[in-house]
Amino acid sequence: MIGGSTEEFALVKLILVELFFFYKTGVNKERETTNVPCSPSQTLLQRSSIMKKGLFSLLGIVAFVALALMPATSFAAPSTRTAQSHKIHIFPHKGHTQLSRAASTSSNVPYQGGPVMAGTMNVYAIFWEPPSSSVSANYNNLIVRYFKDVGGSPLYKINNQYPQTAGTPPLDPLNAVLKDFWVDTGAYPHPSPLLDSDIQNEVTHAQTVNSSKGWSSSIDNVFFVFTERNEDICDNTSTTCASNTFCAYHNFFGTTINTIYAAIPYAASFACNPGASPNNNDADQTINVTSHEQMEAATDPLLNAWIDPTNPNGGEIGDMCAWTFGPGNLQGTDVLWNKNPYIVQEEWSNAISGCTLTTNTTINTGNTYYQIVNRNSSLVMDVSGGSKIAGAQVIQWTNHSGPNQQWALVPDGDNYQIVNHNSGLVLDVSGSSTNALANVIQETPNNSSFSQQWFLVPDGGYDVIANFNSGLVADVYGGGTNAGAHVIQYGFHNGLNQQWELVPVSPFEIVNRNSNLLADVSGGSINAGAHVIQWPFNNGSNQQWILVSDGAYYQIVNVKSKLVMDVSGGGTNAGAQVIQWTNHNGLNQQWSLVIDGDFFQIKNRNSGLVMDVFGGSKNGGANVIQWTNHNGLNQQWSLVPTLA
Repeated sequence: MIGGSTEEFALVKLILVELFFFYKTGVNKERETTNVPCSPSQTLLQRSSIMKKGLFSLLGIVAFVALALMPATSFAAPSTRTAQSHKIHIFPHKGHTQLSRAASTSSNVPYQGGPVMAGTMNVYAIFWEPPSSSVSANYNNLIVRYFKDVGGSPLYKINNQYPQTAGTPPLDPLNAVLKDFWVDTGAYPHPSPLLDSDIQNEVTHAQTVNSSKGWSSSIDNVFFVFTERNEDICDNTSTTCASNTFCAYHNFFGTTINTIYAAIPYAASFACNPGASPNNNDADQTINVTSHEQMEAATDPLLNAWIDPTNPNGGEIGDMCAWTFGPGNLQGTDVLWNKNPYIVQEEWSNAISGCTLTTNTTINTGNTYYQIVNRNSSLVMDVSGGSKIAGAQVIQWTNHSGPNQQWALVPDGDNYQIVNHNSGLVLDVSGSSTNALANVIQETPNNSSFSQQWFLVPDGGYDVIANFNSGLVADVYGGGTNAGAHVIQYGFHNGLNQQWELVPVSPFEIVNRNSNLLADVSGGSINAGAHVIQWPFNNGSNQQWILVSDGAYYQIVNVKSKLVMDVSGGGTNAGAQVIQWTNHNGLNQQWSLVIDGDFFQIKNRNSGLVMDVFGGSKNGGANVIQWTNHNGLNQQWSLVPTLA
């Protein structure tokens, strides 16, 4: 060929064929800018020039093409578009999904050997909204809120099971944080649709404008580009578009350093409605498709990691569960993160070979007690007054870690008896009633009584507790959020007051992965301010800890002293000492458990730093501190149930 690359020649050849087709058939049509419904009978091609009839026009086109094929040194012009070398990975409209994998018996998502976003994903959000653009009120704020909530959610923890094998230990996607967001009021480069190359250019532009704030390409950085209402986005052939095929896509570009990005059209303008809107805002639709792309970018950023190339729907963990949602409440919410409602699709879990919104572990009934926490009120199921008498009312109450707030699930055939730790009596419905509004009480165990048998129905990241005798579910009367409100049975309506979280409260030993030593209160002290250290196992109660639910976090209570794990002085600096202190429910006393392979990182809510053994020491007596997350073995802990 004469000048140019093979790709350029092929592109020009394609243009010639298209132009000749238009000339021969006499088409004289402007490029369409309206949404095109997807139909087999409609063309997917949107053309961008006005074609004129006549031989001289065709000859002029041929002459132009000939110039384009001349050597680049003669007529080179700088391109403002980034070369596209990868096919975009799309999230199709609901009508374009060929097969629901949620109900299939197909194999799990295989690993292809590529990298994942190990550790923490850094999210950069770009809202590309020219001055005349239109988005719903609070649209951007809700999307920003989502990015702040999703990282520590049960949904994101599903990604922990998809590591990359390169590196020791295996590297898992652990968390996601919103590093920054930016509203670009610059004009779109041409009338709708935007092309994938325009999206790439916008990412590069955003990096340049925000370079002083650390916007740069990395395997752990992802750039989300959000556009205005009715703005179409297409691949670079202008055939596969938001208006006819997809709701969003993710991709990457670059050679030495890859830039990972996702294009997120205004979902409410296209066929991307999940069927509910818990925030009564167009952002709900966009958040759902954003969640899909974020989970896939974490586990398959370069389209060569966790993906099944034989799957007709794309084969990533989001594709496997496209348009599959968890049970929703009356407002359409199927997840609640930091008490903020969302509707997001489920993701594929290889661990259960199915779709899920959570990584809830299997209940271990052997030695484990639970606090049963109401989703609506965040109060815990309690026996009124700490009574040990049969017939005592079950209520919700402020968490004080008492044994009357602890329950064991004991198998009873295919169901459970739910046994109170304090009284030894079991959860029952007063008078074995099958009527709505009947009180839930504690009663003397009777294995032949169906009203004492309960079963758990997963509901997003929570459980509905259903009575076998009546078929009704445990409910807080009137949806009350006050301490003392009665627990009753009621017809299922999927309200938040019917959803419960089971939080293990049996004592744990907290074992450091690096040293194999235990988190211990120095000298067995019961005094506030005593240091937490690591020490060899001695079966002491100062080495045993109880996890007490505190909203979306935990307080970690020492069995011997009854004091809680605390960062000294509420410090937010790396190196601050971890101590025990009187419970004041401060943010520095609240911790989250972040799954790290088969271990946990223990992250302080106040500082965002993780629990660490000073200097990576393996010696008994080394201080436990908080430190910046580097995913070292000395920052990884296992929680081992004790028999205490």
